[in-house]
Amino acid sequence: MPQTRALRGSDNQELHILTIRGEPLRAYERSRTAEDRRLDVMFDEDGGAWFAGIPEPGDFLRFRDALATAGHRTSMAKPHPE
Repeated sequence: MPQTRALRGSDNQELHILTIRGEPLRAYERSRTAEDRRLDVMFDEDGGAWFAGIPEPGDFLRFRDALATAGHRTSMAKPHPE
């Protein structure tokens, strides 16, 4: 599905306000803006990268290519066992 709504991975996701404390989240019941299109990258002391946000198609490939251009090696982390 496309992603045109704020704070959603795709348009088939819905925002449900369950309590009065959630009412401020109603402000996100709107169309996505350029300001919403953020992907934060954090690095840990072991060189791992952590992401927060909703990536655009191709964001991870561009990130990998930028790291390779800068002389860094990348690999996919194995999922943590549950």
